[in-house]
Amino acid sequence: MVQAKRTHLLGHQYEVTDDGQQLPELVLKRGRVEAEFSLDGTGYRVRRHRFSGVYELLAENDEVLASTDRVRRHWTLHASGQDIRFRANSLGSREYSMLAPDGSPTGTLRRDGMGGAGATADLPGLATELQLFALAAVLLTWRRKRTAASAQAAASS
Repeated sequence: MVQAKRTHLLGHQYEVTDDGQQLPELVLKRGRVEAEFSLDGTGYRVRRHRFSGVYELLAENDEVLASTDRVRRHWTLHASGQDIRFRANSLGSREYSMLAPDGSPTGTLRRDGMGGAGATADLPGLATELQLFALAAVLLTWRRKRTAASAQAAASS
């Protein structure tokens, strides 16, 4: 189980643990479209395409290792020739279930705390970098939604 917890109240850095073992931090970049992390000395970057909403996991040489559909109520992570489907458990999308081919839930991605304070990925059978990629994609999506809601509230007042 991979857990990410924001290090500062207004920060964009997350402390990451994998079954209690400390990993390098996950950093969400400004602009709501990128994140970075490293594992075992290898750097990874998560990039969101502005118009399509597709997220990509990039290696240090910018090779695409995995991608997602637009993160919505139903979305798919594509990696190594496999398609991993996710479904929001509720309308508010605080939690996603990873689905087996028959549609039964096999894992979860969920937000912990208020306002993006953290998230947990319990995605059995998925490599750690793919779990971090899925976490980064939903954290960036939730941050975009919060920012849009704040801007809309400010505009209407």
